[in-house]
Amino acid sequence: MRKLIVLLLVVGLVATLLPGFAYAKNQEKQQVKLQAQEKNKPELKAEIRVAFKGVVVKISGKILDVALVEPFAKNVAKRIGVGPVLNVNADGAQVFKAGVGKVEFKDIIIDAWVMVNGIYDTTKKVFTAKIIRILQRPPGRIIAVGIVKSIINTPTEKSFTLEMKPKKGDTTTVLRTFKVTPKTIFQKPGVGQVGFGDLTVGAHAAVKGYAVKVGNVDVYYATFVAFKPAP
Repeated sequence: MRKLIVLLLVVGLVATLLPGFAYAKNQEKQQVKLQAQEKNKPELKAEIRVAFKGVVVKISGKILDVALVEPFAKNVAKRIGVGPVLNVNADGAQVFKAGVGKVEFKDIIIDAWVMVNGIYDTTKKVFTAKIIRILQRPPGRIIAVGIVKSIINTPTEKSFTLEMKPKKGDTTTVLRTFKVTPKTIFQKPGVGQVGFGDLTVGAHAAVKGYAVKVGNVDVYYATFVAFKPAP
């Protein structure tokens, strides 16, 4: 009888401890698995090489603010999460100008079209330029096509508003205003390069440009406008 009681006690003890042992073993396996995953996890690069084209919108010492043009604005935002204006540390960068060769940093001016190669430090969140090329032509692709609905051409304001087709699946037309700078190029088929004064309401236009965020609003600037007057 005593042996039976002892046996029952042992069986009960084993039944009580067994789930705990199983849980501990399972936890140990999970820990080993997590350690293996952490070990095999790809190491994030502290420095990422980045190249882009854009327009210089601000110069402060050797620091440039460059507004990226498409498709570089989307690509850079995807890679490093920065844009559409990128703060560029140009200290020590080599500067070249198309058709001239190597030049100095002082040759970079506001509204200059540039191509920049450099390194983005993901830890410090700083982009350092290695090579800056001053371009002869507006970079990027066409970002808007439509009909010119209005024009402002005064000593203090130069801009035009484009009416674009609705996006797919939408019925509302899109109005976008583009500011004009002294470097904006206007081109008319069969004529060549013309001036802002030659642009007329009703003209069909294709625009290259860039956006600068002011508060929560994107302000657009045109760098190149190819247009055909209304018939």
